[in-house]
Amino acid sequence: MIDCSTCPTESEHNDSQIIMRDFLIELLTIILSPSMAARRHRRTLGTVILVLVVVLGVLGCIFLSAGVSPGTSLVWWGICFLLMTWAVYLAYIEVRSIKHDLRTQKKELFLSIFSQPGLKGKRREKGKGRSSSNRKSGEQRRDTETDSTEQT
Repeated sequence: MIDCSTCPTESEHNDSQIIMRDFLIELLTIILSPSMAARRHRRTLGTVILVLVVVLGVLGCIFLSAGVSPGTSLVWWGICFLLMTWAVYLAYIEVRSIKHDLRTQKKELFLSIFSQPGLKGKRREKGKGRSSSNRKSGEQRRDTETDSTEQT
């Protein structure tokens, strides 16, 4: 008979699945959330991943050149590649988050400047002044042109 005293029970197995699910949800929240705390976590995670990739790369160059099987080498460099891809993905998400914040700030600034009371009336007055002065200067030019043609 098999001794199942060391085997995990069904409830322990479900608990480990719940813990793993909660961990993955928290990780995705950190990666995809636009908040400043999540941004800090994302940058820290990206830095840790890049340091890990560099360490794995150095160790791979030192120890894998000593005649390790091709399968082991392929797995090693595949893990390095996946970690590097993850770091690039985190950087891409960070750039998108920064662009989104910049767009939001530009929009808020635009609305705060052009939604001030009285600004529309001032623009209209300036616009009317320009058009009337342009008409006057155009009329003056025509008058001077007709005067110069009459003199010749």
